[in-house]
Order: sequence, then structure tokens, then C-alpha cells
Amino acid sequence: MKIPSIPTDSLYKFIAMSGLFTFMGFIFIPEYMSYEIKIKEILLHGEINESTVDINENTKRIAILEEKVSLMKEYDDKLIIKYQSDLNLSKILNVRNQKILIKIDNKNMLIDFYKNKINNYKLVRIVGSILSFLMMILGFYFWYKRVQKPLDMQFSINKNE
Repeated sequence: MKIPSIPTDSLYKFIAMSGLFTFMGFIFIPEYMSYEIKIKEILLHGEINESTVDINENTKRIAILEEKVSLMKEYDDKLIIKYQSDLNLSKILNVRNQKILIKIDNKNMLIDFYKNKINNYKLVRIVGSILSFLMMILGFYFWYKRVQKPLDMQFSINKNE
């Protein structure tokens, strides 16, 4: 089996084929890279939703604990010491909520970064596709006009002789 060689017999043919391959590359490679980024973005949205659920659960627990403590204050200040651990737990949950909110902000920033990256890929895809398409068209045009047409004329002259 013979492996096809790169068309280097003519510079114009080489430019045309290079334009064709780069055109295909600019169409498919950015799409693949955008797909990978979209998957990461979806995963981050899932993590954000999980974190939001955690915050909601912690907020409910905080409300219950604070209600317990306020009820204890009404009855006896000595019972407050007994439920001081509930108060500390409430503060710990507040801190946890703050940490989760910071993680959510970081994930949102990462999502924005990924969206900008996808937009950059779209721009590269458009510009690269246009330039490589022009390179391909010009290569085929000059190859036909300056190489193939004279060869065809020479072949028809030799054929008539």
C-alpha cells in the first residue's frame, strides 16, 4: 500500500491544500475545545447548586438553634449556659455559610472565565476559518491559472501533434 504524498509539486497546490486542512482545523478544533469547557461549566453549575442547598440547610439549622436559644433566655439565663454549644454551632454554621458563599463566588468567576474563553474560541474560529478559506481559494485559483492551465494547453498541443 502506497502512502499518498504531500502535494509539493506546486507551491500553489500546497497553499490550497494547507488552506483546506487549516480551514477544517479551525472548524472542528475550537468546537471540540468549547465542548470540553461547556462540560466543565455544567459541572460547576452542579457544584453551585449543591452549595446552595448546603447554605439553605445551614440557614434552617441556624434559625432553629437561634429560636431555641431565644426561648431559653425567656425561661432562665442558667439554661443558656447549657445551650451555649448550640449558640457556638450556630456561629460555626454561619462561618460555613460564608465559606460556601466564597466558593460559589469563585466558581461563578470561573464560569465567567470559561464563557470568555468560549467567546475567544468563536472569534478564533471565525477569523481562522475566513483566512484559511481565502488561502485555500487563492491557492486553487493560482494553481489553476498559473500551473494547471498551461499544463493543459501543453498537453492539448502535444496531443494534436
